[in-house]
This record gives sequence, C-alpha cells and structure tokens, in this order.
Amino acid sequence: MYVGAVRGSVVRRGKAWRVVVDTGRDPVSGRRRQITRTSKRDAHQELSRLLVEVGEGRHQGTGDLTLAMLCRQWLAHARASMEPNTAAELEGNMRRCFDA
Repeated sequence: MYVGAVRGSVVRRGKAWRVVVDTGRDPVSGRRRQITRTSKRDAHQELSRLLVEVGEGRHQGTGDLTLAMLCRQWLAHARASMEPNTAAELEGNMRRCFDA
C-alpha cells in the first residue's frame, strides 16, 4: 500500500484535460511513478477516483516488472491474434533487445 501524501493534478491541454496522480517511487529504480489519464468525463471526478484507488492501495502499477517481462506477457497474450511470422519476428526482436 502507498504510504504518504497522495498527490494529483488536473491540467487543461488545449481542448482536452489530463489527469496525473503520483503513486510514489519505484523501489528498484527510485524513479517517480505516475498514472496519467485523459478523459472526456469530468477531469476532477477522474482525479478523485484515482486518488482514492492509490490511497487505498488498489492501484499498484507494475510493481517489480521490467519492460522485458511486460513485453513478453503482451506477446503471449497477443500471439493468438497475429500471424505466426509476425509473432516470430517480434519474439526475435525482443530477444535481441532484452537478452543482449
């Protein structure tokens, strides 16, 4: 669960709204983690909802997952809807990028 002050903001970007909520720091890298949403709904309602989720610990982000792990999970899920050669090429590209 996230401990500390939960912060967020609503920013107007042209005709759209952007909601940003801080979820703390990544324990591995120490980098700041944020949830960002653009919503046609009332941006302040979206901010309130996200702040409650983060405050209650229901929005944990990716935790200790690396980019390589996320990409491999995505490929396992998406493989069923793509051509075999496309999946093999993506897998090879991931192997070259992440296993080097």
